[in-house]
Amino acid sequence: MWARLLLRALGIRLEVVVEAAGGAAGDDPSGGTLVVANHVSWLDPLVIAATLPSRPLAKREIAGWPVIRTLVAGAGGLFIDRERLSALPSAVAAVADALRAGDTVVAFPEGTTWCGRGMGSFRPAVFQAAVDAGAAVRPITLRYREGTVTSTRACYVGDDSLLASMFRVAATRGLVAEVRLLAPVRLAPTAPRQRARTELARICETRVRQGIPDRHGAPSRGEGV
Repeated sequence: MWARLLLRALGIRLEVVVEAAGGAAGDDPSGGTLVVANHVSWLDPLVIAATLPSRPLAKREIAGWPVIRTLVAGAGGLFIDRERLSALPSAVAAVADALRAGDTVVAFPEGTTWCGRGMGSFRPAVFQAAVDAGAAVRPITLRYREGTVTSTRACYVGDDSLLASMFRVAATRGLVAEVRLLAPVRLAPTAPRQRARTELARICETRVRQGIPDRHGAPSRGEGV
């Protein structure tokens, strides 16, 4: 509710498209779902929270952001310190525990934001949590539009400050946050465990990338920051 109210206050219209069968993430009675998406903006966790009940996996720096930190904490956010590789196993274990408990956990495997006209590679680490918990992974494509054209007004990259980005978003009229829910991915139990997370990352990245147009309207790898 709070995520939807904030998006409305910023003048952002939410548009949700279900491209494949499978229902909403988290509706599997056998366990939780790991939701993975491309990362464009600080708005991304709010957009997904406004789309489906979920727990975001967020970088620890967000704990210092006004308003956003309150929403993330209220949603049961799981925090990760990306500067400490030694903390990664415990973060993965926490996500796996949440999935076993039936929660929907949202992660952005690129590890950084991109401009929205292209995307980075999905890092496989977080997918280990889905492998350990035996959970499905649901890829989501996020796109911000002005009319039918991909907009970079919401992107949060480089030396951009959070305050400047917020003002830019608030000043943009007719901004649409498009969420495309793709079919859940679950590898067969017979899949080699040591390669499972890499395969999940590859499949999900490929599906998400298909919905990311470059400046010419075609899928592209882009340049991340």
